[in-house]
Amino acid sequence: MRCLKTVVLSLVVGLAFMASPLEAQDAVRDGFWGSVGGGVGFNLTENSEGERLTGFTAFARAGWALSPKWVVGGDVIGWFYSEGGVDLTRGFVGGTVLFYPSATGGFYFKGGIGGAFSRVSANVASDGTTWGLGTTLGLGYDIRLTDGLYLALGADWLFQDVSSQTQSNNQLGMLTLGLTFF
Repeated sequence: MRCLKTVVLSLVVGLAFMASPLEAQDAVRDGFWGSVGGGVGFNLTENSEGERLTGFTAFARAGWALSPKWVVGGDVIGWFYSEGGVDLTRGFVGGTVLFYPSATGGFYFKGGIGGAFSRVSANVASDGTTWGLGTTLGLGYDIRLTDGLYLALGADWLFQDVSSQTQSNNQLGMLTLGLTFF
């Protein structure tokens, strides 16, 4: 997993530096938009053994551009970890707002609120999904590939309030790479 972290981080940093010559190309944010992607996710809360787990993350977003600076929509984020026959899934489903400080630039801030979930699957009687409140904060950069298609680099933080007897409040950090279209 350490190799995956290194590759994803190197890719994100390299693409961010490559974006500089593309900044002169104006972004167009109008109408319906969607975004899908994945990357590496870090469970920032220690588990019962004192470990912070690293897994795969994926996301899907869709919504409407209200203006060149404001974009609203729905967000589904999942984080997946598996070891020794035990699968752990955490995620977020909710509304999201993206704010681009520049009407033509690619940098944005993201915030959202909705439902958070945690699921442990180990083929035992206590398997199940726990739901609670979730919030997400993030930032990212869209690199224009063609008219209406962008390479999306992102960093997200997911805060979960899903307390139960076996699970607790949790935080996830994610580095993602995806495609966005307007």
